[in-house]
Amino acid sequence: MARRYGRPELVRTEVPPRPADPLLDTPGRLFVTWNDGPRLVGCLGQLEPVDTIERTVARLAMEAGVADPRTEGASPEALDRITGEISLLSEPRPLDAVGLAEIAARIRPGVDGVLLTCDGRRAFFLPQVWEQLPDPASFLVALARKGGMSLERAKRHARAAVFGAEIVEIPAPNG
Repeated sequence: MARRYGRPELVRTEVPPRPADPLLDTPGRLFVTWNDGPRLVGCLGQLEPVDTIERTVARLAMEAGVADPRTEGASPEALDRITGEISLLSEPRPLDAVGLAEIAARIRPGVDGVLLTCDGRRAFFLPQVWEQLPDPASFLVALARKGGMSLERAKRHARAAVFGAEIVEIPAPNG
């Protein structure tokens, strides 16, 4: 489904029909990620469900492939190699913890996505980020930096919510 909506004029393989799944018609929190080998092509999404899963995937598949401001996007010659993921997120659940040390003691490495807030700023990492940052303290420091938070303030005042992700793999068209 994500490939159908990404850049249909550039897809060189047969795209399967839409699955007959009523879940696609429900609102969803999700992210779409595209990779060209180890290189991130794009990853965009939303933590709040504002549209159906199908329409959200349709929009984000295109945007993540060509409009993620952190990357150069997909090149036409890379389209046959690009793989992806759709991360369907659960509703964030607030943790009863204040400060980075308390939060680090309560999050589950490799399992939890984390939404960190402090002084009106917020940032989040999907659960997949644990692969690059397996230590909870390092994970949270990187997350606070991503959100532009003062580390001194975050150490004492940050709050967090955690969420899970169900990952749907999108193989390369010729893979």
